Amino acid sequence: MSDYPSNKPNNHSPTESIDDISPSVEELSDLDSFCESFEFDDISFEHWADINQSLDLIISRTVSKQELEQGGKLEVSFSRKIKEISQNRQKVSKMSVKRTVEWNPSKKNEIRLVFQREGDFDCEKRGNLIIHLQVKTNV
Repeated sequence: MSDYPSNKPNNHSPTESIDDISPSVEELSDLDSFCESFEFDDISFEHWADINQSLDLIISRTVSKQELEQGGKLEVSFSRKIKEISQNRQKVSKMSVKRTVEWNPSKKNEIRLVFQREGDFDCEKRGNLIIHLQVKTNV
């Protein structure tokens, strides 16, 4: 078996230029639209480590300005991590949870709802479930 690349033909002819295989303006526009449809939290590694060491579950959801101002309710699905020690062995499992959360009318652009002891479990310790509702922004 050789360490050299195979001599199999590729899908491009040797006379093709980079312009022939570059994405079109329409394809780039479609890609931009697709990428804009996702929301990402820009956080530092330290912040990420703090969140992932905590037993608190933080769930972010976007709602319309009107929904936040009028108050309402929303069904949230999430997985709760459960750590247990049995016979000197640590067991980690996940529990799927659906919970309906309600909020009062608010003029703010975001609110945090905190549910005590409804986050991840670690033996006898329990974290909080924190629902972060924020207004959708049109980018």
